Parts: sequence; structure tokens; C-alpha cells
Amino acid sequence: PLDRTAMGSAIDAITPSGYTPISLALQTGADALPDGDTAIVLVSDGEDTCDTPPCDTATNLKKTHPGLTISTVGFKVDGAAADQLRCI
Repeated sequence: PLDRTAMGSAIDAITPSGYTPISLALQTGADALPDGDTAIVLVSDGEDTCDTPPCDTATNLKKTHPGLTISTVGFKVDGAAADQLRCI
């Protein structure tokens, strides 16, 4: 079950650093999860700043982590940032 208070506290404790490493975050998150049916909820407010396009990373993760579902949430994103999140 979801502990909403703990989740809210964890989100409140996040300090943005000015970068948006979507591809790196997806790969790191997927690698940290066990095999089987798992999920990542990606929350972003900007365009990816990694060398690898996030759509390519998501495509590769479908092959290497077949039970993984990725959902995206964008805050005030448009243009290329919104396109990236839709592609994932």
C-alpha cells in the first residue's frame, strides 16, 4: 500500500540541481529494480540533458526489462520536453 505521507516527505526532500538527466535516471532506476513486473514514475520539469535521447533509452529498456512499465508526469513542459515525455 502507498504511504502518502512518506511519499510526500520524500518528494519535499528533493533539491533540484538544475539538470534533467532523464536517460540516466531511467537507466539507473531500471537497473535498481528486481526482475519481473515493476514500474517507474518519471517526474520532470524540463528537457533531457543527457547524450542519449530518452526515447532511445526507453526503447532499450523495453528489451532488457520486459516487465517494466514507465509512466511520465511533466510539470510546465512544452515543446521538445513534452515530446520527450510522450515518446517514453
